[in-house]
Order: sequence, then structure tokens, then C-alpha cells
Amino acid sequence: MKKIFYILIILATFNSFGCVLQSGELKNQLKTAIISGDIDTQKSLSTQLKSQYSNNILQYYRNELSSINNQSVLITNGLEDTYPLFILQQTESISNQTVIVSLDLLNNQNYLTRILTQLQLSQEFDKTSKSIYLSRLLKSKKPVFLSSTVNHNIYSKHVQNLFLVGLSLELDSSNQYKKLNDLWIKLQKENVSKFKLTANEMELYSNYLPPLLTLYKLNVLNNKDNTSLKLGIQLLSKLVNKEQIVSKIIKQYDNGG
Repeated sequence: MKKIFYILIILATFNSFGCVLQSGELKNQLKTAIISGDIDTQKSLSTQLKSQYSNNILQYYRNELSSINNQSVLITNGLEDTYPLFILQQTESISNQTVIVSLDLLNNQNYLTRILTQLQLSQEFDKTSKSIYLSRLLKSKKPVFLSSTVNHNIYSKHVQNLFLVGLSLELDSSNQYKKLNDLWIKLQKENVSKFKLTANEMELYSNYLPPLLTLYKLNVLNNKDNTSLKLGIQLLSKLVNKEQIVSKIIKQYDNGG
């Protein structure tokens, strides 16, 4: 019996390792398809890769993608931040006219050329870096959104013109409050605070806190009731192990800070 047990463990390990390898290979193929702009291959690979992501992760990216304007530009950071968005765009047609741009991939000349051509932006650069690429993308005639997972240092020069509107920042937003409130309404329906999250999912879901805290502060400034929002923020902060710092922020806002 012990030998059979050990064989089962080995087989399970090999099967798991094989799935990881397969997932990695499919992601590399998706990366190539994204760089080349091959929509048909993107759609085929997205269908295969979708099952590799948990419902919690997919729901997070659904909320991010569905909350931005279609016919816009969504700038992402790393590839792991980019893949779920492409997968949902191709398999569920969410904001399927949005141009998703990965800052990580802009180092590839073919990808850079294709994206800048698509957005009708100049391709002349004196220097190149993620922050320089971002500055160029922000000149797009389309509405521009920046994923909240992008490092603050990359967009620090533009922070005055970027408004947190949910799981992304919007360039020159004219309806920040409405979009933040829409997110809160959506999260109440989903009852996010009841979710069971892995460590990686907890890190991702902590990105819900900044927009909700921003909404909380705006409500304080406008003397609006914060009772249910405060409870929701507290429950979510407990879920992602951010109770202490969130409690301090709420106290600061309540005291006019």
C-alpha cells in the first residue's frame, strides 16, 4: 500500500508540473500573439488558458476591464497583469475595443511600432524607459486608463492628471466620484468580503482598498453617510490582512486629515 501511495504522490507531482509547463508554454505563445497582434491566435490561446486562473482572479480583472470606457487605452504593467485582461477580452468580449498595452512588452520594437502606429503616436524617441513610453501613450486621443498595479514611480510626473476611478487610474477624469461609487455598488452585490482568497489573491484584492478609501474621503468632505462603506472597507481589510493600516487611514479621514 505504501508503494502505491508513493507512486500516486509522484504521479500527482508530475501531473502538476506538466500543467505548469503547459501553462507556461501557452503563455509564451500568447505573448508572441500579443506582440504580433494576431487576434485569432490570441482568442484560441485565451480559451485554453482561461481555466488556469481562479474565479477570484478572473472576477477581479472583469471588474477592472468592465469599469473602463470601451474604445479606450488600458496600460498595464507586467505580463501576469496583462494575460487575464486579454483572456477576458477575447473569451467574454468585455471592452473588446479597448487597446490593452503592456509596458513590459514595449521593449520589443515590433510591438512598440505596432502600438504607436495603432494609436497614431510619434515613434521618435531620444531615450527609452517605461516612464517615457507612458508619457507618449498619455498623448493618445483615446481615453487613457492606467492599471493600479503599475509602479507609482513610472507615472509620478503625471500624478496630478491621473485620478483613481476603481482598479485603474484615468487621465483627466471628469466623473471620478460616480465611478468610485459604481465600484462600491458592484462590490456590495458581489459580497467580496465573503470570498476565500489565496495569498496571491489577497495581494491582488488589496487593490480594492485605495479606491474605496478615496470614496470614503470624498464622502467625508461632502458630509455624506459613510456607515455601510466603512463597514465594507473594514471587512475587506480584514480579508486581505490590512486591518491596522486601514483603521489608521479611516481615523485620519474622520478627523479631517
